[in-house]
Amino acid sequence: MMLGAQRRAVVADHVRLRGGIRVSELAAMLGVSQATVRRDLRLLAICGELERVHDGAVAVSLVSQLRPSSRSRLRRSPLA
Repeated sequence: MMLGAQRRAVVADHVRLRGGIRVSELAAMLGVSQATVRRDLRLLAICGELERVHDGAVAVSLVSQLRPSSRSRLRRSPLA
C-alpha cells in the first residue's frame, strides 16, 4: 500500500506526462476509491501541481496556454 504523499506524487507525475487523466483511470491504476482520488486531486490543485476539471485533472501548463473562455469550458467538460 502506498502512502498518501507517495500516491499524490505518482498522480502529479502522471498528469504532467499525459497532460490529463480521469478520476476513474487513476482509481483503477492506484487501486483506491474514486473519493480518495478526488481528495488527492483537490490537494494537488491547491498546491498548484495540476488543474482540477470535471471528472479528472489536467496539467497546469495546458490550462495556462488556453484563452480564458476555453479555460471555463474545460472546467465544465469531461476530459476527452
